Amino acid sequence: LLHRMVVCLGEDILPYIPLAVSHLLKDCGQKDLQEFIPFINQLITRFKAQVQPMVSQIFMPIVQGIFNFLGLLEDESDPNVVREKQSLQKCYLSFVGCIVTNNQFQIVVDQRPEHIQEILSTLVQGALDFTEPATQKYCFGCLKKLVEIWGRIVAPR
Repeated sequence: LLHRMVVCLGEDILPYIPLAVSHLLKDCGQKDLQEFIPFINQLITRFKAQVQPMVSQIFMPIVQGIFNFLGLLEDESDPNVVREKQSLQKCYLSFVGCIVTNNQFQIVVDQRPEHIQEILSTLVQGALDFTEPATQKYCFGCLKKLVEIWGRIVAPR
């Protein structure tokens, strides 16, 4: 429903997004979080810099929620657990990837250094550990884009 509201209302929905997001993140479960991330991705893609401050604030709570749920999915012998874990990891990667591909890297930069390191580590781990070449390529692409962006900031041409 929220996805369609964004499409129909456009920028008129922006004043209501912070309140909606705070309610959606309150006591959300694993499935709720997985359904919420495409909505945030849509906002990032559609409104970019307009939602950047809000996404910067909710970025780590979302990431930490995903990491907490991943920590609960430990039984690697159960195919359902493995599938849920992979689905949650891909959801996380889509979130980080959406930020990177839409040049909203400031959202990542706004985080504490240890969190940035954790995010980069998960991208490296995804590039190495995923068995699907497409997912590995996606992780490498995100890392490449971040290096290019940060390289330009540190050493402008």
